[in-house]
Amino acid sequence: MAALGGCVALTYLGYTKRFGVDIEDLVVSLKGDMIPGGWVDEEGRERRRFKQIRYEVRIKTKTTEEKVFQLHKLVEEKCSISDMLVNQTEVRR
Repeated sequence: MAALGGCVALTYLGYTKRFGVDIEDLVVSLKGDMIPGGWVDEEGRERRRFKQIRYEVRIKTKTTEEKVFQLHKLVEEKCSISDMLVNQTEVRR
């Protein structure tokens, strides 16, 4: 979850100039629901996973709501960690 929060925050900060949003303060809060007890995979390893992850972003700015909304939509599209979680990217070792 820390990776997701960091990615969301950095993506906001990375695109502020593009949308003319002057961020005075940015807080990203995350919560997640674990699957109780987890499960054992095909190889006998105990696994844990989140059933759901939620995040909330609070921005302090004097910029218009419309510009902040546009920035928010872009962050949803550009945050690579969010994309990997939503689209279940295959990871190989």
